Amino acid sequence: MIAIIIGEGFNFTEYEAVKDALSPAGAFVFTIEPKRQPIKSSTDQGVSPDHHFEGMRSTTLDSFYIPGGSHVSPLTKHGRVIH
Repeated sequence: MIAIIIGEGFNFTEYEAVKDALSPAGAFVFTIEPKRQPIKSSTDQGVSPDHHFEGMRSTTLDSFYIPGGSHVSPLTKHGRVIH
């Protein structure tokens, strides 16, 4: 079980590439965002999350991935992401 953590301004191309590589390999991939509502990438492509920070705990996942983009700096200051 792998979580891809994204926020407003994430790199959509990188997000899709990682997700497309992991899913066929048998990984369960979840998109996790600050809120449970669609969020836009740096190229205005929207993604709907599977979970939000308050509804998913790190103990239920094996690994995390954060794609590049302007969302990285704000995410590194978010308590749930740090935890």
